[in-house]
Amino acid sequence: MMKALGTDAAEDLAQPSDEALMSRYRDTGRVEDFNALVHRYQRELYRYLARYLGDQALAEDVFQNTFLQVHLKRGLYEDGRPVRP
Repeated sequence: MMKALGTDAAEDLAQPSDEALMSRYRDTGRVEDFNALVHRYQRELYRYLARYLGDQALAEDVFQNTFLQVHLKRGLYEDGRPVRP
């Protein structure tokens, strides 16, 4: 469903892309950029993991490990590569 043009749509246009956040996080280590990425993916990824694994505690552990790896390997991110598979 498409959003009606309004406040939400204008806010979406003002938000940096996942790729821009990841590039900036790689280059500067800004915690705000990392937190923005975690927030964007938290609901969708956690729900997917909980359904796939069938265990909420395990899903939380896997989610946290995923973003730990994003943090640890941020230097390997190449500009232009999509953040989302």
